[in-house]
Amino acid sequence: MYRRRRNVEDELRARVGPRPRIPRLGCEQALLYALLGVLLLALGWGFAQVCGGFSQRVVDGAVQLAGLIPWPGEQPTPTPTGIVVWTPEVFPTYTPTSTPTSEPTTAPTLTPSPSAPPPTRPPGPSPTPAVTPSPVGYDYVVESQTQQQVPGQGVCAAQITGRVLDANGQPVVGIQVEARWGPGPEDRAIVPRPGIDAPFSGVFEFCLSPGSFDITVIDGDRRSQSAHVEVPRLDGQVVVCEVNFRRTY
Repeated sequence: MYRRRRNVEDELRARVGPRPRIPRLGCEQALLYALLGVLLLALGWGFAQVCGGFSQRVVDGAVQLAGLIPWPGEQPTPTPTGIVVWTPEVFPTYTPTSTPTSEPTTAPTLTPSPSAPPPTRPPGPSPTPAVTPSPVGYDYVVESQTQQQVPGQGVCAAQITGRVLDANGQPVVGIQVEARWGPGPEDRAIVPRPGIDAPFSGVFEFCLSPGSFDITVIDGDRRSQSAHVEVPRLDGQVVVCEVNFRRTY
């Protein structure tokens, strides 16, 4: 009985084969395997970081693309277009130089002495007042010019208006009026402005700051007399000036 069991065990051991023995690792091999494991962990962590950043960028790109492409049945929001706003031309501000005023001196009082009566002019024809002739050589002359100060506070320190009439008193069209405050090409304002305002219909208006201005008519090569306007700096008041031109031909 015992021999038969042993024979069976020997037969089974022969069929299965010898039991594998686990090799024992030395210190150097264990240290090498540990370093290899740490290296594999570091590579896995780096790969996870790269894949995570790439996947985040993919998700962000998909979200942006989904925001740009409208869903079926959704109306796209129109993009507002820019509106061009015209900025009015700003003229340079002229600051007048203050002139020192001298203190008034008291003049001595004179006692009038009796004087002889003035001589009596003999009777005769009364003198005729002299008529100031129009400037010679100008195609446009200044017919009248008035200036006054009115209470007010606004953007303009001076409002210069006027008309340009022909010899028959009819408005002159198709010309321009210039207000100049310096010798440079930019030291002026012209009405109407080409391409912006309506054609000239005989009436002009300027909105200016304090300073010294010369108002003239521009009509090709024809000459125009200049109207000089002084606009002082006043607080709470606006200078209103009216200049009228007349064509001599």
